[in-house]
Amino acid sequence: MDLAQQGRAELDPEKRKQIYFRIQEIFNADAPMIPLYQKPYIEVMTTRAHNFQQPPTAQYVWKKTWLEQ
Repeated sequence: MDLAQQGRAELDPEKRKQIYFRIQEIFNADAPMIPLYQKPYIEVMTTRAHNFQQPPTAQYVWKKTWLEQ
């Protein structure tokens, strides 16, 4: 039985945690790529929108955003 199946079948939360942690260790060791940078988010909108903000966490901030008539 592979680790994913063992994790699904295991009823003991602590043993299940160890199994899934091992899956993560294997995945990290065998990762096919390593992200070297993150592209900034690109927002496209009308010029009628004003005071739009988006912090690096990618959450939209609408508190002060308004549309020109």
